[in-house]
Amino acid sequence: MNSPTRTVVVPIRITGFADAAQPGWVWCELEDASGKVFRFIEKIPVVTCEELWADSQYPRDGLVECDLIAIRDDPVRGRLATVSIAVPTTLDSYREDIQLEIRLPLGPPK
Repeated sequence: MNSPTRTVVVPIRITGFADAAQPGWVWCELEDASGKVFRFIEKIPVVTCEELWADSQYPRDGLVECDLIAIRDDPVRGRLATVSIAVPTTLDSYREDIQLEIRLPLGPPK
């Protein structure tokens, strides 16, 4: 039997407006533990409660749900979590399941 998946909420940076297709799409960035920035597109209500649109000020803080895969301690980088996130990387792409390692504790995006 599979164990239930734990979900964590991860801070992201909303960097700009992407498309007016309902309910509106924004570009988002998530930085992994090594400093690499992962860029994806998401529906506005998935990442924020704010009413954002093309004329909104960017960047903004947001949140995205991820599946928690594992937690480990690294002697150099500290406590790390491996998470999985299913997001489209373009408006026309299918959702891709991406795994990345992020630092804990989770704080606001840079």
